[in-house]
Amino acid sequence: MADAGAAARRPVAVIGAGAAGMAAAWTLVRAGVPVEVLERADRPGGRLRTERFEGVEVEVGAQFLASHQRETHRIVGEIGAASLLVPAPGRDALWRNGRVHPIQYGSVASMLTSGALPAGLKLRMASRYVPFLHRHGSVLDPNDPRPAAAAGLDDGSIAEWGGEHIGQDFVELLARPQTAAYYGAEPETTSAALYHALASAALDLKLAWVRGGMGALARRWADALLGSGATLAFGVDVARVRTDGKRVVVVTGDGAERAYRAAVLAVPAARAAGLLREAPVAAALDAVPAIPAAGAAGLLHEAPVAAALDAVPAAPSALLAVALDRPWHPGWFGAGLPRAEPGGASLAVVASAAGRVPGQTAEHRRVALVFPGPASAGQGERSPAEAFEAWWPAARPIVGEAEAVRARVYREGHGHALFPPGFGARLEAVRHAERPAGVFLAGDYLVSPTVEGAVRSGLEAARKVLAASASGNPPRGSGRR
Repeated sequence: MADAGAAARRPVAVIGAGAAGMAAAWTLVRAGVPVEVLERADRPGGRLRTERFEGVEVEVGAQFLASHQRETHRIVGEIGAASLLVPAPGRDALWRNGRVHPIQYGSVASMLTSGALPAGLKLRMASRYVPFLHRHGSVLDPNDPRPAAAAGLDDGSIAEWGGEHIGQDFVELLARPQTAAYYGAEPETTSAALYHALASAALDLKLAWVRGGMGALARRWADALLGSGATLAFGVDVARVRTDGKRVVVVTGDGAERAYRAAVLAVPAARAAGLLREAPVAAALDAVPAIPAAGAAGLLHEAPVAAALDAVPAAPSALLAVALDRPWHPGWFGAGLPRAEPGGASLAVVASAAGRVPGQTAEHRRVALVFPGPASAGQGERSPAEAFEAWWPAARPIVGEAEAVRARVYREGHGHALFPPGFGARLEAVRHAERPAGVFLAGDYLVSPTVEGAVRSGLEAARKVLAASASGNPPRGSGRR
């Protein structure tokens, strides 16, 4: 009985203070469960990350919150942050044939009347794609593409589907600018099911930007957690998570150990896999450049769930912020570049900081944001000068007469979780993989590559923790998250 009482008093560890981790922690602490959030960075947010550049808020991760992200909006209201949300203009553009064509992707009327799209494509959109989205509306959930995959819409990429059913101009002028800009993937490596689910939301889409940036929302969320009794620790580098069946032990980089009743790993898939390996000897063997040693390391890893997590694809993410020598406010946020345009293979979007927010300041008018395409985002790992030389020449014609005077490159950790064709089977493999008792997973890679996907994964992980605590018997083996 003493052991049972001690276990009940132990907190739950939530590793990672991004949207997934904070959603899990918020659910648990409101249910009366003691929670400790352990974050490697010096601040909360993960991809809710805002940096300051030339007096302007630069969103390194998520740019907006969408109206269909219902669970995110619910939590925003619960933590008292609804006043931070401001309707965004939602105006974008497409760079085609050497000029900018305004377009509003969240408006069917705009897409069908904009000069951004050729007449033939607009006709096929109206007669084929919009009816297709309505016909499959019951399974097209922008917050969770799994029903679309289960319904058989995950047989190929959106490039394959679009080329066959709508035309190659659909792939190049609509699918590619959006998959590259928002999800860090080319249409050839993006599931048709994911694209259809997200496109269904664009039939009635409203966006909100966050006053003070996404980082301000993350700070408000962290403050709400603290006010509700949770503990948040930053600068904590968790090295390993193991269990003895009665408790979960979290080992930090300095060798310290702490016991918890359960742990939620709200970190990217690659890092979660690393935390669940028997790190000391396996990591040493991994470093030996010989096949026998690598095989021995594999035997020492907690293979079932780690191997499933290793199979989750991700792509690097980067952003170039450029200070200009004169004001530039084109009246839209981002101009997508088709691959056929000069520089289109290396860039996804060139954006105006002034176009994201209403009531922009003079500082906003002097900042351009350059989002590289999937094939060149890895160049962000090079020096800032090399990244600037790789990306700015293609962005320069869109900016017009303004010249660059300063620039900064921002990198985003593990980058984007990718949802290629067949992602439904991959999700099921992770969900059903054998994992240590009392350990649960959370992250956008488990639901959809959005803030809402991260939030929903955190909510599901918290529900599993609560169910396990109620039963007094943490699920073993092939337990869902």
